Amino acid sequence: MYLLHSRFSTKPKELSILKNAINAKKSIEKVIQLPFLNMSYQLYRNTTLGNTLQESLDELIQYGHITPTLAFKVLLQFDKCINTALNQRVKARVTFKANKLNTYRFCDNVWTLMLNEVEFREVHEFAKVDKVKIVACDGKSGEFTG
Repeated sequence: MYLLHSRFSTKPKELSILKNAINAKKSIEKVIQLPFLNMSYQLYRNTTLGNTLQESLDELIQYGHITPTLAFKVLLQFDKCINTALNQRVKARVTFKANKLNTYRFCDNVWTLMLNEVEFREVHEFAKVDKVKIVACDGKSGEFTG
C-alpha cells in the first residue's frame, strides 16, 4: 500500500504523475511475476544508445507525454530489437588473446570474464588494452531461457 503524506505540497499535475508512476509500478510488478520466457537480454540498456533512450523516456514521463507503462513497453521492445539486429546483421569477427584470466562466472546462461593484458585482432587492425570485462550471452536465441 502506498501512502501520500499531507506534509508534501504537491500540485495537481505532480500528484497525477505520482499516481501514474504508482500504477505503472503495480503493472510492472504484475509483468515481472510472469515467467521470463521470451524476454530478451537487457545488456544493451547500459550502452550509449540504451542510456539515451532511458533518459528520453524519463523526460517524456516527467512532462506527462507518455505513461511509465508505455516507457516500460518501449524498453522491452528496444531489448528485443537490439538483440535481433545484432544477431542478424553483425558479421564481423574479432579474435583476442589475454595474458591472464582474472575472474570468470557463469550464471543464468551468461558468461562474465575479467581479463588482463588483452590483445584484440581483426583482419588488418590490432589493439591492446590493460583490462577487459566481457559479458557473453547466447547470441542465437537472444532470449532468456531460464
